[in-house]
Amino acid sequence: MKKTSHLRDDSERKEKVTSIRLSDEQRKKIQANADSAHMSFSNYIVTSAVNGNQLTPALLVAIQDTINSACKAVEEHAPEKVKTMQEGVKKLWQQLM
Repeated sequence: MKKTSHLRDDSERKEKVTSIRLSDEQRKKIQANADSAHMSFSNYIVTSAVNGNQLTPALLVAIQDTINSACKAVEEHAPEKVKTMQEGVKKLWQQLM
């Protein structure tokens, strides 16, 4: 089965660049947290800042892992429903982010 591409929607594109000042120790801690969440440094900081304490990067990773498992099952057993599922997942992520 051909894989569909997952290109970012215009609403998801990131165009702004901002720098921050932090100590070496803070940078190491943030990088360690990002690594354990399987996220880039930048994505970890943005996700943490946008979601506050409600949705941690670790929780978002767990949600994504669960969604990926469900998508794999759908691809194997009901390939005709993949597009509908992808659209639903996209709507969920837009609400979460």
